[in-house]
Amino acid sequence: MKKSHANLVLAAAILFFFVQASLALAQPDHTKRLIEGAKKEGRLLWYTALNINDATMLLKRFEQKYPFIKTEMLRLGGKELLTKILIEAQTGVFRADAIESVGVEGHILKKRGLLGKYMSPEASAYPSSMKDPDGTWVSFFINTHVLVYNTSLVKKEEVPRTYEGLIHPKWAGKIALRDDDFDNFGMMLRVMGREAGLNFMRRLAAQGVALRSGPPWPFKGSPPVRSPWE
Repeated sequence: MKKSHANLVLAAAILFFFVQASLALAQPDHTKRLIEGAKKEGRLLWYTALNINDATMLLKRFEQKYPFIKTEMLRLGGKELLTKILIEAQTGVFRADAIESVGVEGHILKKRGLLGKYMSPEASAYPSSMKDPDGTWVSFFINTHVLVYNTSLVKKEEVPRTYEGLIHPKWAGKIALRDDDFDNFGMMLRVMGREAGLNFMRRLAAQGVALRSGPPWPFKGSPPVRSPWE
């Protein structure tokens, strides 16, 4: 988005919170220059799809470290946030200094050329799978995918202990997935290998999987769910 000193400082600050190894590093000269520029600008607007509690905590910590920057946050769902950014790009009015988004939406923004390049010094502590080799993004959290089951319908001893266990006639028509869970699909291909992963996903689809918008598990008032690894 627009070139902003505050944008770059936020990226560095977020990584600072999560990479302990960076604490022993001396602050680079270019980071000092960014901070001086941020003092002159004095404000930061962050677009995020992160849950509101974590997002608020991050901005609070950021303000504690950089009290001379006034922060604002716009929190939307991933798809809604992507739509807003693309509309801003079409109108030429870029408001956000920094953006936090999930994988697929972030990939779209990069392909559209809407992300500026910046690689924080702390990024060196991250594995290559968690940062863009072109320097447009670095991850700062990981979503863990697990199976959950309805304790009112399934006994604990019946729960599959492996993903392969889902390919059984007894589970036909009893499995639900999010309709936009591309990350989970990609994870299966990465873990199993492309061919084996595609074969598994095809067999899983043949089980009559229900695709739902939003989390496939019940909410408050519905039967309880548990992870089979609890």
